[in-house]
Amino acid sequence: MREKLLAFICLTACFVQRVSAQMYVNVIPAEKVPVPYIGALLEAREFKDALGLHYYVATDVRTDKTDSLFVRRYTKTAAGFVLDWQIRDFSPYGITYETWLKIKDIDGDGVYETAFVYRVEGDVVAHGLMREKLILHYKNKKYAIRNTAHYGVDDDKATMDKSFDTLPKSVKAFVINMWNKEVGSSDIVQEIH
Repeated sequence: MREKLLAFICLTACFVQRVSAQMYVNVIPAEKVPVPYIGALLEAREFKDALGLHYYVATDVRTDKTDSLFVRRYTKTAAGFVLDWQIRDFSPYGITYETWLKIKDIDGDGVYETAFVYRVEGDVVAHGLMREKLILHYKNKKYAIRNTAHYGVDDDKATMDKSFDTLPKSVKAFVINMWNKEVGSSDIVQEIH
């Protein structure tokens, strides 16, 4: 009986090592990004999980009239690359992409979730506005936390999409903690149901 238990433990340990060894996240330089993108590369990651090989690419496109942020995730297939999702935002006053990217298997199902933060500048002279956003993709569905702040005034309030209530507790808690820790403005104090 003891030998069978030891054999089971060894096999389980080998399986866990093999599964975790298959999952990875790597930074990739611009010249190694295999998917199409426009503008200046802000951040690129290659990552592998139970669903396959993926690429996360964030770029900035600036013109005389606007600053645009593009964030895309692709999955490699036998036929090439498939666009899983895209976020595009723009402002005539500027966008700041923060380096607060998290690619993590939050709920332990073998599939990575992505969460990132960016700031959209508003008309600072006339209104002193700035919007902060945290975007989470869980099961390829977008969830967002948004905050609108006025420079020099403590009146900002972060709001979460209603869809956050459908997330597993561990995922919701992770994102709220990320917002409170990384963004730091208008902390979200919320009971996780």
